[in-house]
Amino acid sequence: MDHGRVKELLSDYIDGDLGEKERQDVEEHLERCKECCEEFEQLKKTVNVLSGFQELKAPKDFESKINDRLKKRVRRRDRDTTPLSHKVPFETICLIMLVMLIAFYIMLYLLPQMTSDEGFKQDKVPEKKEERDKKEEEERHERRVYRYSK
Repeated sequence: MDHGRVKELLSDYIDGDLGEKERQDVEEHLERCKECCEEFEQLKKTVNVLSGFQELKAPKDFESKINDRLKKRVRRRDRDTTPLSHKVPFETICLIMLVMLIAFYIMLYLLPQMTSDEGFKQDKVPEKKEERDKKEEEERHERRVYRYSK
């Protein structure tokens, strides 16, 4: 029997809970192995010291108090897993703040540009008919030149 298995069985060996075959295997190993024998002696001393203590009786309401505490913990855990309709998660608050920052940026920087004389307002002023016709003629001319240059 190897060290690991013997060390697992030492407590049962001291309590007398091993079958005949396992008990003999543990005894043979303890006779041959100094390390396991020392661990066995330490465990035996610990059991002897602990067995000298007086057994305490739990109060009559001990079990009901433990059960009440466990029920409170379970209720608290269930309360912490409430659906989104009952609490606002951190991610939702961050998303709202991001949308507000974007809206603030648009109002602060883009709207003044759109209403200025140099900004987007120029694109919204209708062109005069002569200017529009002249641009169209130039575009047609460029297309013809491009077509013949191929």
